[in-house]
Amino acid sequence: MSAIGTLLGIAAVVTAVKFYIVPSVDVSGLVEPEPTVAMHLPIPTPQETRTSTPTEVPQTSTPSPRPSRRPTSALSPTPTPRPQGGPPPQCPDPNVYISSPGMDAVVSGMIAVVGTANNAQFQFYKVELGTGAEPTAWHVLNDLHREPVSKGRLESLDTRSVPNGTYWLQLTVVDATGNFPPPCKVRIQVEN
Repeated sequence: MSAIGTLLGIAAVVTAVKFYIVPSVDVSGLVEPEPTVAMHLPIPTPQETRTSTPTEVPQTSTPSPRPSRRPTSALSPTPTPRPQGGPPPQCPDPNVYISSPGMDAVVSGMIAVVGTANNAQFQFYKVELGTGAEPTAWHVLNDLHREPVSKGRLESLDTRSVPNGTYWLQLTVVDATGNFPPPCKVRIQVEN
């Protein structure tokens, strides 16, 4: 009987610690914050998009109503992305540069992040996504990249994996010593 009583006492103590003491202890001062968190997003392979060419229709005396939907080609299952316009960002280093999408571009669907990621002692680069007008956390898109890129595709982002809103893309290039120049940042507006 004393063994059963001891086991019940231990179970009561464990339960009390688990549900009452541990949740009230602030361990944030004991743990160093993680600078970035990897965010693995699916990257479908890019497919060729064909658009249909409108044909000229002769005018008749009776006007016909215009369809409310845009015509789509049978060869284009995904909507044609909106232009990723906007001025290019003012990045401090020409070797750490995002050329597309431009600053304040309105984007939807699958987008390519294009630019340059290189330096003299290149080790890797990463493209990160931050949420809101002033992000407090950055999430690595997919993975670190070990090969430099010059005026090419840096990363892909499927905007359908995030809610509509304001986001920032941040490009960081790290050298062999672990140092990095200031990152290049571009603000985008996701509207799927």
